[in-house]
Amino acid sequence: MRVFIDSGATKTEFLLVDSQGDTTQFQLEGINANYTSKKQIERIMRQFAATIGGEKGETIEQIIYYGAGCMPLHNQEKIKEIIQPLFPTATVAVHSDLLGACHATCGDQPGYVAILGTGSAACYYDGEQITNLAPSLGYLLGDEGGGIYLGKLFLQHYLKGMLSDSLKKRFESEFEVDRARVLHLLYRDIEPEKWMATIPLFLKKETANPEVQQIVTLNFTHFFEEQQRYFQTESIAWHVVGSLGFHFQEQLKQAAQNLNMQIVQVIAQPVHQIMLNFAHYE
Repeated sequence: MRVFIDSGATKTEFLLVDSQGDTTQFQLEGINANYTSKKQIERIMRQFAATIGGEKGETIEQIIYYGAGCMPLHNQEKIKEIIQPLFPTATVAVHSDLLGACHATCGDQPGYVAILGTGSAACYYDGEQITNLAPSLGYLLGDEGGGIYLGKLFLQHYLKGMLSDSLKKRFESEFEVDRARVLHLLYRDIEPEKWMATIPLFLKKETANPEVQQIVTLNFTHFFEEQQRYFQTESIAWHVVGSLGFHFQEQLKQAAQNLNMQIVQVIAQPVHQIMLNFAHYE
């Protein structure tokens, strides 16, 4: 049996493939190797092992893990050191989620690839490896185009009184907040980024609203502007992976078009496509 794991900040997808090619998929909480503690990662991976059961676990020959925060080698080693003892007879390979996005969208062909999920990332992939990686500054200083950044933009509009009364009231009702509570969550809460990452779920229900469309388009515009500056080219055809890009495709394509860019494809969850393309990069 072979296992493909795709882990982002919000959720971790597990895809088990048996010798007949039949698949089983399930989901656990997210892992970002930069921020999730070793204890938390161990707990999640033990839950994975318990979910599939000891007998089934013994049939696993290979585990291929793609994860947020796994670009640095020391984080790859950390994840591998957690997984390997749970499945001692399996070979374990750990890669970045961005390389997983490349494998899912491009296979063995070159292209520009972006992740637009809770966070964001972008690179040029030559068909074998990432050869040019755009700087990623995380949710505090970067992640333009991602879910936390979108939540931040929406809150800026809310706190500056730039929303219509109707949208403002629906937001306050949905989250049971007022201006003072929002400021408390942002500046006194331990993990404000996790709360901001939930705001796109509200905006998804409001996609018919022109105000929301404008804010979402602005989010993606900021992402594309950053990539134009970094890659020093205006016209880029993008392969996009991630739930935010997938659920707001209309605004994504509009932002790209406004800046003379093209969206080739958008995939919400790459783990199935990674499995299908596996022969290209094994």
